[in-house]
Amino acid sequence: MIHFVIFEDRVRFHVDLGQASRSGVALSSKLLSLALTVRR
Repeated sequence: MIHFVIFEDRVRFHVDLGQASRSGVALSSKLLSLALTVRR
């Protein structure tokens, strides 16, 4: 789903899109563009 990490003194996140869709969670393209990585 979404995994938060501290990266260069900022809170950033990684997204597992497959897990999110299996859970029925829709993520916006804007949110995905801000992620460090997006796993499909």
